Amino acid sequence: MEYPDVILLDATPLQSEHRFRGVGTYVRHLCRALVAMDPDRIVFALARRPLDGVDADIRTRAVYGTRGHRPAQVYWIYNELFLRRAIRLSQPSLFHAPDFNGLVLTPGVPTVATLHDLIPLERTPSITPGPSARLSAWRWQVYWGRLQRATAIIAVSQHVKREAIERLHIEPSKITVIYPGVNTDSFRPADPATLTEPPYFLMVGTLEPHKNVGAALTAFARLHQDCPTVRLKMAGTWREGGKAWLERQCRALGIGGYCDLLGHVSARELLHLYQRTTAFLFPSLDEGFGSPLVEAMACGAAVVTSRYGAPAEVVGDAGLQVDPHQPDALYQAMKAVLNRDELRASLKARARPRALTFGWEAAARRTWAVYEDVLATSRT
Repeated sequence: MEYPDVILLDATPLQSEHRFRGVGTYVRHLCRALVAMDPDRIVFALARRPLDGVDADIRTRAVYGTRGHRPAQVYWIYNELFLRRAIRLSQPSLFHAPDFNGLVLTPGVPTVATLHDLIPLERTPSITPGPSARLSAWRWQVYWGRLQRATAIIAVSQHVKREAIERLHIEPSKITVIYPGVNTDSFRPADPATLTEPPYFLMVGTLEPHKNVGAALTAFARLHQDCPTVRLKMAGTWREGGKAWLERQCRALGIGGYCDLLGHVSARELLHLYQRTTAFLFPSLDEGFGSPLVEAMACGAAVVTSRYGAPAEVVGDAGLQVDPHQPDALYQAMKAVLNRDELRASLKARARPRALTFGWEAAARRTWAVYEDVLATSRT
């Protein structure tokens, strides 16, 4: 009897700090869509704890194991040992690693890796790196080397594919671009009659250097001089000390009383923030995709973002694109959206239709096609 091929997907990003970030969003929705498409052929690797926030459909199709977490510098080694055991237990026909922490290569098992970005290649090591920095650098070197040897790669944007070809010298035929989706039922416009909030701009995300938060604060400080009633709201899951850093920056720019530093917010709060914002700011210097951009557009928000890389690719003509290296350009765009009703209305009208072009069902269908191509090739 011939048994169907089994696909093992690493779902552990749903159990780490990544569950609140873009990788967690990607894994959560892709898993749901894959289960809906072919529930009998997909299994997931999960640690025994924590399981809160992991869908029942994922839990019931999981291979479980124990995974250490401390010290954090060697978490990825614990994760690798755990995943290798999951592969031995499930005997999959193919393994999908959707996160850099989970890319393991096993003889006889084709591996598909999702590449979200190459931003860590830009990080400059400290002059006198300690053990933690050296371990991190080694981890990334291992990852880049394994990525080059993966059977197939899913890139989340054309920008990421180009960078992988140019900087890692990966064969273009190994890379398939599959855009992540957006849940357009959860992220939706509000009834215009309910939008009575005073004007504010919104930023959502981490405080990593490529997010370009300093330029956004500088631009907002100048805008606030023109319009004292406007506010800036910032949400995201920040590392320890992140909020204190933001408070210092805001005080130095004289906008401490006009910036709402919200930190992590619930899904309902995030929806309301997107729906009511004057414009969503996403001035990143580099991004692999930019899920908050699509979420904001799905809520009908006007968008101001970077003219470079993935943000420009994702937004198209549905948002204002500026040079993120120029705080003055960001200020001018914010001022235009705030003061020009026609421009703001035009951006909002284009936002939702653009977001609807990014669907999880389509992403899952194209991901299955990659699986089938890899499996067919492995049989020849």
